[in-house]
Amino acid sequence: MGLRDTVELGWNGEKRDLILTTAIMVKVEQKAVSPLTVLNQISQGEMPIASIASILSVLFNEAGLSVSTDEIFDEIFEDEAAVMPMAMNILGKFMPKPKKKVSTGRKGRTKK
Repeated sequence: MGLRDTVELGWNGEKRDLILTTAIMVKVEQKAVSPLTVLNQISQGEMPIASIASILSVLFNEAGLSVSTDEIFDEIFEDEAAVMPMAMNILGKFMPKPKKKVSTGRKGRTKK
């Protein structure tokens, strides 16, 4: 998972770094919706823009940037090309990272 990753958030020329922690993920799930639910919807061809705006609003406010869900929702519609790549990058940080297999040096055997 990308927890403990730092993401840079910016709004109206102000930028802040936010370290994604378990506590922040809990706040996002309590105040908005689970990022994993949104990613699942996206993988099924849906684009839950209101949910994405809600998640981003919680994260921006946690970083000290006062931004409402409505402001982000409006920005997505005004400039989707600028907002959505950043949103997808942030949502991706909430996904579990695949475990790396470690080679034992023996042909055909790996450790997990």
